[in-house]
Amino acid sequence: MDGADAGLAVTAGEYHSVLAQGSYLADCAGAYEADVSLCVAVREGRVVGVSARTEPPQPEIADCLRRVVASLTLEPNVGIDVTEVSFAGR
Repeated sequence: MDGADAGLAVTAGEYHSVLAQGSYLADCAGAYEADVSLCVAVREGRVVGVSARTEPPQPEIADCLRRVVASLTLEPNVGIDVTEVSFAGR
């Protein structure tokens, strides 16, 4: 995600719509070609956990996506939110 995307303001339940925009996929070569599933835990605006799967399995893309998503900064929200997003490959 580029600097213009950082710090997006969200309220409870809106992390999904922010993450579903998927602009951060561009940071990982090949991510647009694979089916991608992410599960992201956010606490007070910080990503505290990420799982990533690709189909077909491509560990290097999944590792890259975990790093990129873990570095995102979101607007703080009280508590912890867990969000799942998926993208179909091209």
